[in-house]
Amino acid sequence: MTVWVLTGVLWCFSRLPVRAVLILCRMLARRMVAWNVDAARISAINIDMCLPHLSSEEKREICWQSLMNSMLLIFEIAQMRFRKVAQVREAIVSVDGAERLHQAWQHGQGVLLLTPHLGCWEILGAYLGGTYPVSALYDRPNFAPLGQPILDARQRFGATMHSISGAGLRRIMRAMREGHLVVLLPDQVPDYQSGGEIAPFFGKDAYTMALAHRLLQRNAPKVLIASALRRFEGNDIRYHLMFQEPEPAIFDADPAIHAAALNLSIEKAVLTGPEQYQWSYKRFKRLERGEANIYRRQ
Repeated sequence: MTVWVLTGVLWCFSRLPVRAVLILCRMLARRMVAWNVDAARISAINIDMCLPHLSSEEKREICWQSLMNSMLLIFEIAQMRFRKVAQVREAIVSVDGAERLHQAWQHGQGVLLLTPHLGCWEILGAYLGGTYPVSALYDRPNFAPLGQPILDARQRFGATMHSISGAGLRRIMRAMREGHLVVLLPDQVPDYQSGGEIAPFFGKDAYTMALAHRLLQRNAPKVLIASALRRFEGNDIRYHLMFQEPEPAIFDADPAIHAAALNLSIEKAVLTGPEQYQWSYKRFKRLERGEANIYRRQ
C-alpha cells in the first residue's frame, strides 16, 4: 500500500463518528480473543504472567479491552493528522501533574519524559507541543507506509523527531542540554547490539533498555513518567494526562539498579489502567540462546 493511499484511508478514518469507531473496535477485539489470533494470544500470555492474582474472567476482560484500545490508536493518529489542532486539544479534559511538569522544565537542564505504551501516548504530543520544546526519537513502524503519516501527525504539534541512529542520539543529547522535553518509550525491548539490562518487570526477568540510563549519566535532566488514559464518555473519547515522579533509584549510577527502578515506575503507571496497556508486545523475549520462547504457538 503506497503512502498516499494510506493517507487517504486515514483521512476517511478521521471523519468517522466516534460511536462507530468504538463499536467496530470492540467487536473486532472480542473476535480476536475468540479466534485466538497472535495479538490476543500474546496479550493473554503477558497478562497471565504479570497479573496472576486476577481471575480468568478478569484477565480475559483486560485482554479484549487492551486490544480494543490498541486499535483505537489508528483512529486517533488519523485525527491528529487531519483534525484541527484546537479540536484535538479540546479532547484533553484533565492534567494531573501539570505544575510538576512546568517546574521540572524550569529547572533548565531538560526533562526526560518516560512514556510507556499506555492509553493514547500520541496525544501527549498535542498537549506538550503547544507549550514546550519537544524532541523525540523516531523508529519506523513494522508497517512501513504508516511511518510518514505518524511522523506528520507528531510534527504537526511541534515535536522535533530524530531517527534512532548515532546522529539522532547526538541531537537528542543536544536538545536535552538546551532544555527540551525529550520523550522516550521506555518499555521497548532493545536489540542485543545496542545493549540493555535484565531487570524484573512485574516480577519476571525482562531485557530492559539502557538508553534512559545513558541519557541520565551524560546529562542532569528531571525525569517524569507521562501517560494519557482514555475516558469513554457516552459516544466520545476524552483524555486524562498524568505526569508522575519515577522511582528515586532511576537516577542510580548502577545500570542494573536503574533498570529495576525504571521497570517499577512503568508498572505503577500500567496499574492505573491495565486495560489500556499494550499487552500484545513481546516484552519477555528470550534472554539467552537456547531458552524456551514463551510466545511460540504450541
